[in-house]
Amino acid sequence: MNKENKTTVLNIDSQAWYTAGEAAAVLSANSGRPIRTDYVSKLGWLDKVRTKKIHARLTLYYRPDIDAYKVEARGVKSGEAQKAKSVARKKKEVNDAA
Repeated sequence: MNKENKTTVLNIDSQAWYTAGEAAAVLSANSGRPIRTDYVSKLGWLDKVRTKKIHARLTLYYRPDIDAYKVEARGVKSGEAQKAKSVARKKKEVNDAA
């Protein structure tokens, strides 16, 4: 079998897509904390951002999705929900006692 140099030309607008490293850098700047490339790939896997699979080792991430995404600290949402629930429970106890 003859090995030939096969070049595939992809019709991709490079201005509209980030690599995982570029996306991690942008997310780090937007969030004010370090973000690793595996987190970016997890966002793509969870359909939080649009992706384009180029080949097995290269996935591109849609620039507007990455630019708009902000990584929050772990537990912020659940912590706020627990606090609100606790305040509501205390108000109810006060109202029931009166």
